[in-house]
Amino acid sequence: MMSYSNQLLNANLSEKAYTNWTQSDIENSTVAYTDANGHNWTVYEVSETTGYDNGFYGVAFKNSITDEVVVSYRGTDGPQDITSDLQIAFGVNVPNQYHNAKQFYDDVKRKTVDDNYQSPGVTGHSLVSCLVSPLY
Repeated sequence: MMSYSNQLLNANLSEKAYTNWTQSDIENSTVAYTDANGHNWTVYEVSETTGYDNGFYGVAFKNSITDEVVVSYRGTDGPQDITSDLQIAFGVNVPNQYHNAKQFYDDVKRKTVDDNYQSPGVTGHSLVSCLVSPLY
């Protein structure tokens, strides 16, 4: 069972996926969240949204003290997510956004290896549970 502090961390990082982070946030190590231990979680990677017309958005945050990385995906966030939501509702095995979610996770995972960070965890809500469950 996940500890309360990890649940709180994941909930807060899920909420931070609704901020429009940019490359400059990565370059400037912008602090997105400070956890209960006083550790800063900074923007580590942002999904490339150019060309995604299906509403997908992901961001990864890192904790430089613990070497943890968490990938956070937006859930349903507007009309652009309707196709994926309907695919889930009608039992389509793989929503359109899954491929984007997997590619972003794989890209972050490769970066964590290069940077000697832990393998990334995943968080999000709503649509996200269907996007990331096939990743494990």
